[in-house]
Amino acid sequence: PAGDFTRMFGTAGAPPKPATPPGSVGATGAFQSPAANPGAAGPKSGPGEYTKMFATPPPPPTAAPAAAPAAPAKPDLKPAAPPAGPNMTLLIILGVVVLAIVAAGLFFIFH
Repeated sequence: PAGDFTRMFGTAGAPPKPATPPGSVGATGAFQSPAANPGAAGPKSGPGEYTKMFATPPPPPTAAPAAAPAAPAKPDLKPAAPPAGPNMTLLIILGVVVLAIVAAGLFFIFH
C-alpha cells in the first residue's frame, strides 16, 4: 500500500490518474462554474449600482406651508440636568492623580 506522500505525488513509473470528466460534480457543486445563460440580457445602460448608492440624494420634496396651529405648544418646563457638582470634579481630579501615580510607578519599575 502506498503512503500519503506517494499517493499525492505519485511515483515516476506510475501512469497519472485519468482526469474526471467535466460533467461530474463534487459533493455539493460549490466550485462548479455556472453555465452561461443564453437568454440573459446584455449589460444594462445607465448608472451602475455603486453610482446609485453613493450619488447625492435628490432634494426632499417641499411641503406646502401649513396653516397656523390652533394653539401654540406649551414649552416643556422640566428642569435641565444639574451641572456636575463639586463631587464629580473631585472624583475626576482624583482619578487623574491615581492614574499618574500608577503610570509613574510602572515607568520606574520597568525602567
